[in-house]
Order: sequence, then C-alpha cells, then structure tokens
Amino acid sequence: MSVALFHARRPLGVLLLSAASAAGANPTGPATLPSEEDLAPTVAPPSLAPWSWRATGLRRGFTPPAAPDAAVRGAFGPVQPWPSVPIHWVLTPDGRLLSFGATSDGRQGGQRDLSVWDPTRGFTPEAFTLLPNTTRVNNFCAGQWLMPDSGDVLITGGSQNTPLRYQGIAATTVFRSAGASLDRVADLQWRRWYPTALGTADGQVLVLGGRVDPATPGSPAVPALVPELYHPASGTWRALEGAASAGAFGLNRSSWYYPRAWLGPQALPVIAGRNGSLYLLDPAGAGQLTRLAGGLPPQDPFLPALMTAPGRLLLVGAGRRVSLVDLNTRPPTVQDGAPISRHRRYGNATLLPDGQVLVNGGVDAPDNRLEGAHLEAELWNPADGQWRPAASAALPRLYHGNAILLPDATVLTGGGGLPGPLTNANVEVYYPPYLYRRDGSGLPAERPLIDTQAIARGWGEALELPWNGPRAIARLTLIGTGQATHAFNAGQRLVELPFSDDGAVLRTRLPATRGELPPGFYLLFALDRDGVPSNGKIVRVAP
Repeated sequence: MSVALFHARRPLGVLLLSAASAAGANPTGPATLPSEEDLAPTVAPPSLAPWSWRATGLRRGFTPPAAPDAAVRGAFGPVQPWPSVPIHWVLTPDGRLLSFGATSDGRQGGQRDLSVWDPTRGFTPEAFTLLPNTTRVNNFCAGQWLMPDSGDVLITGGSQNTPLRYQGIAATTVFRSAGASLDRVADLQWRRWYPTALGTADGQVLVLGGRVDPATPGSPAVPALVPELYHPASGTWRALEGAASAGAFGLNRSSWYYPRAWLGPQALPVIAGRNGSLYLLDPAGAGQLTRLAGGLPPQDPFLPALMTAPGRLLLVGAGRRVSLVDLNTRPPTVQDGAPISRHRRYGNATLLPDGQVLVNGGVDAPDNRLEGAHLEAELWNPADGQWRPAASAALPRLYHGNAILLPDATVLTGGGGLPGPLTNANVEVYYPPYLYRRDGSGLPAERPLIDTQAIARGWGEALELPWNGPRAIARLTLIGTGQATHAFNAGQRLVELPFSDDGAVLRTRLPATRGELPPGFYLLFALDRDGVPSNGKIVRVAP
C-alpha cells in the first residue's frame, strides 16, 4: 500500500462555447425526470470572450477582489465558456479536470468527445483539449469512478438512442489519466443508464442501480436491480445476485436513479434508499444487502446528498427538509437538521476544506424551468448546523448542472441543459468566504503554503509537511477529490487530521482504517487560524 503526491504536468489545447440567463419563482411539486428526447437548446446563447487573465494561474491561488461582504458570502467570478455542457466532472491525479457526457456542439451524445482542462492555465484556449471518443460509446448519464490503483477513470454504462426510445447500455470504458486516452474494457452484465459507481475498501469498483429499459415505446422503465463489482487487475465484472433489491434500486421514487451510496465506517457501502431505508451492502461472494435499523424520510432523487465526514451524511429532502445521519452509531441515528432556505431540485452540494457545504443552483419548480430558479447559493456550517446566504451566480444551474471542488479551494460550477430552458456550455468559479480578508475590504487573504514534496507510505503512517505563511496553522484536512454528476459526488468526505507544528513543519498521521479513509485520491489542505486554506495537494491512498 502507498500514498504519494501527484503534480500537474503538460499544456493542453482547445475549443470554446457559451450561454445566457434568467430567474423567477414557482411552488414545489412532485419529482419528475426531464425528457431526454428534447435535445435542442431553447435559447440561442451569445458568444463569450475567452478568459483574459492569461497570466494568472489558479495554481497560484488567484482570488479576484470582490464586494465588501465577500468574507461572509464569497463571490462568483465571471461566466466563462466551456467546451460542452459539463454533465460529468472528474478531478484527475495531476489536478486536471475531465469532462464528458455531451457533444461540443451542445447536444446530448457522449459518444463524440471528452474534454480535459488544466486549471493552472485559467480559461485560455491552451488550457483545454478535446479528446475524440474513439470507442464511440455514448457515456451520456453514465457512472464514473477514479480508480486508486492507477488514477484512471472507470466510466460505466450510459445510453443509446434507439429509433423508438432511449435505453441503458452495458459498455464500460476507461479514461487513461496519464496518456489522456480512452479504452473499451469488459461490458457490464446489466445495461445501465444513470448508475452510481463507488470504490470499495479493497480498491474494486461497485456499480449500483441504473435503468435497462426495453425498446418498446410506452413500456414501463426496467431498473437494474443487481449490483456489480469490477476488479481492475483482471478487468472483469462480477454480478452480486445476492444483493439484488427492488427496494434499494427499483422503480419506487426512482430508486434506480443514481442511488446515493458511500463507503461507511465498517468499510462497507451504505445506501440511503429513496424509500426511507438505509442499507448495508457486503460485496463478498454473491453479495448481501442488509436493511439497517432506523430510517429516513422518503428521499427525492433530484436533491443533493453528501458525506460531510466519515460516517456522517447530509441529505437535502423535499420541502426544504434536511436529514443528518450518523452511521458511526449502532443503529445509525437520524435527526432533522436546520431546514435549507429553498427547495433546490437539481442543485449541487460541495464540501469545502473548512467542513462547510456550498449548495448552489436548483429550482423550486417540479420540473426543469427558469421560473423559480435560484441564483443565490447558500452555505451550511457544521459548527452550528445553520444555513447562511452566499453570493449569487449569473446563470441558473438546473438539470445537468454540476459543481466540484478544485485544488485551489475554489468551486467550479457550471452546466445545465440537455434538455433545459438554457443550454449552459459555460462555468462560473465560486470563491468561498475563507479566501477574503475579514476587514471588509473585499481583498484576497494571504494564504499559507505547504510543501509539495511530502510522501507517506500507507494507512496509519506519518506525513511531514514543511509550511510557511503569516499565521499559525490551525487545521489540516483531507477531502476526497470525488467525481460529480446529477447532484451527487460519492467521493467527497472530509477527514480531520491531528497534527503537531514546530513553526516550520507539520507532522501528522493518516487514519489507520479504510472505513475512515478509503482508498482513493484526496486534496490535502492546511488552514491558518483565520480559516484561510492553502492550495490543496493531491494525495493518493492506494491498496
């Protein structure tokens, strides 16, 4: 087993597109899935100029000056063009961002191409490359997982547009992070559209849920009820017939739609079922699914959910209800948290280096419309459990909107569309409050620096980090880099690291258990006593 730091490498090259805005209000209604048959944009977006801050590398922690309340609400940067609607995002081991799921001309069709972005080059043309999808697999609404052994991205399932209707597919592809290429590997045993992929404690990849669907128009949806396990070394899939479940992955409340699952404290996957049940999945042998004691309110499939810390879940529900789940107790405990300020169907939740959660985008309406779209974001603070208003974005982020934490501690938000009232081939960077001085000047805070050469060897082993900065370091945190799509990022969790500090070197020890620190890639942040984070360093923890 090993832990190593990865660093950004090589320049990239290419293509830029765009989009526009609006907002309103409408009451909440029942959950419905937007029709994928509506492929064309309903608003013709104007062209956007490329980013002009060419000399400013995000790697150096660039933060734009902002309004005096930026230290409380944060700030959004300007709208920037993106090569396509970013339905899927995965942060790769060298700090670049893989994006796929749509075509570069703004249509559904992930069989066309993928894009790779180097954040250290800003939004210049040189920061992007478009990668031809030589496999011709349509990875629109697939599952994805960054494999800890290789740093490659496993992309599972997707869709095919038959003459009569959309259907799930069994194809599996691998994006090779080091060479930026795409390969076809062994097919799934079940066809899956909208599946969740999740890493296991031993470095395998579990795939849950998704839809199969027959070709006959008007026939009911057919869910994929049997989980499958991918073994990277052999490149083979194993069906877990003993873990098949209509309750966890069936039609009720669209349980097949990106099941919410995480690796729990017992180093086994836990699923928050849409029917209000919590399930524990043991992938040994034929697999076994156990319903845990206790329960949740019924879950809305189109609202965000995330693991805030090992074994602790935050689930945003219908009617602004928030459930806080502690999986570290037996049985798990579930309690109501402070309600979120707005119903945010299709919104995204992103865990930040200080443990706060940004929720952005979404809509009050029961469907994918501009009326009731939310531009103002909000922040949840685990210290008091309260929600506070954050800055407002320029564009609505609705169905197929996305958000992901970047190594410089900002959040990239973007997308929305396919279908939608807007086709947002664009992004906005959110600069959280911790990046600003507390004096109300709106000027960027000076950030601590941690050394990039640190290396550790495994679970429970020591890590030394030389550092410097204007103030003492108060916290050291690890956050799973994760992979984001459809209001869900199964890889994020914040692990607080105890440490000592002699004024020049931080000394810490990684957690000893895989239930607390699963195999995978993490962003390591040092925060000073004002809560200002360093740039994150990508760390690999692998079996």
